[in-house]
Amino acid sequence: GDACQCGDVTTDGVADSFDAEWIKRESLGLPAPLFLEPDNCDVTGDAVCNGIDAILIRHAAVGTVSPAFGQHCPNATGAGEK
Repeated sequence: GDACQCGDVTTDGVADSFDAEWIKRESLGLPAPLFLEPDNCDVTGDAVCNGIDAILIRHAAVGTVSPAFGQHCPNATGAGEK
């Protein structure tokens, strides 16, 4: 992935379970210091960053990608490239 990959809120270049944890914390109102790029959060295309995005990212990280997971975040253009 790259820094514009939807789901990669920590900006380390990959959307993984680490990102899912920070999204979950942010959506619960808990401290989330590594939630660095909110515009990378929405992987469902519903214009909301929430626990659903975190769940889908966590599943994708272990290889069970849902059809609802996609490059829908504001930072994605075209095929998910910035």
